[in-house]
Amino acid sequence: MKPIPTLVLCLGFAFLLAQAAPQNIFSPDQIKWGQAPAFMAPGASLAVLEGNPMAKSGDFTIRLKMPDGYKIAPHWHPNRE
Repeated sequence: MKPIPTLVLCLGFAFLLAQAAPQNIFSPDQIKWGQAPAFMAPGASLAVLEGNPMAKSGDFTIRLKMPDGYKIAPHWHPNRE
């Protein structure tokens, strides 16, 4: 194949794939913040953007909001994320 038609074909295919992928965009007023779990130090807030973190399978997205100087101790995540 010639380079220019190949490039055009690849870019067109990439554009189609990008259009098919769902994109979740959240504005600050859409996010519902709640208390962080009890095992975290006081002051943090947590928001579940999508999915269910308590389910045994499936994807989820969470966000943490913490005040300046908030410390998170070294830790690991033995379960799915």
